[in-house]
Amino acid sequence: MRFCFANRFSTIEFVVCRTIDGVRVSKMTFVGLVTGAIGHYWYIFIDKRYLGNCMRTVLKKTIFDQMFWAPVGITLFFGILGILDRKRSSDIASEIKQKGPEVMLVDWMVYPPAQIINYRFLPTRFRVLYDCLIAFALDLYYSHIKYER
Repeated sequence: MRFCFANRFSTIEFVVCRTIDGVRVSKMTFVGLVTGAIGHYWYIFIDKRYLGNCMRTVLKKTIFDQMFWAPVGITLFFGILGILDRKRSSDIASEIKQKGPEVMLVDWMVYPPAQIINYRFLPTRFRVLYDCLIAFALDLYYSHIKYER
């Protein structure tokens, strides 16, 4: 059995799935590998753009990250999965418009505090690993939004 964690603002809902969907897991893993690789270079770029880890700089990094990387990451998420699902570009765009705002809201609730910890306390070389741990939990929810609705 696998458990998918879904957090809807203040309500926590658990969805029990009877079997593991290997194709879905493979697609989600591929998306994670692509965004993780891009994220590696994103963190290097942010650290060069904003030097240091004082709270003011950390807040700048976090805001910059959420303004630019969050929308790109969500677009990549739906775009790559749409391509892997052999959807037309118009269907992918429609899905982003339909499901993207909810994913973005959840992203904005989870990532700013997580990124403050990331930028304040972790060296650049560990940021992607930390981000992947956060993303793993969120991707369970995002996968639910993508495939169950």
